[in-house]
Amino acid sequence: MTLAPMLSKNDGQLVFNQPTQRLLNQVRAKNPWPGAYLTHRDQILKIHAAQSIEDHRTECITDRPAPGTKIVLNGLPCIVSGDGIIMFTEVQPAGKKVMSGRDFLLGNKDWDR
Repeated sequence: MTLAPMLSKNDGQLVFNQPTQRLLNQVRAKNPWPGAYLTHRDQILKIHAAQSIEDHRTECITDRPAPGTKIVLNGLPCIVSGDGIIMFTEVQPAGKKVMSGRDFLLGNKDWDR
């Protein structure tokens, strides 16, 4: 029998210079504990569901944003990853209930600034 190491809360932090698929796997694997998360406005934002954006037009862009850059696409919060873009479809701000990415942006118009 092989035992896995205990997970800590820090194991859920997303590092955006990694490939998109690895980040998506982390979101799925760390739900519900310890939960995948990032920091927004010095607060934890848990990510409950995410998907990748496949936009072949971004391959032609020479000044591609750096990994970790926050953007808005199709009315949803997104972040540039190491090899693409990850879109957050379901999030949970600190001290609040789980909500759609669209609803989150209604109260966070400065997401991409």
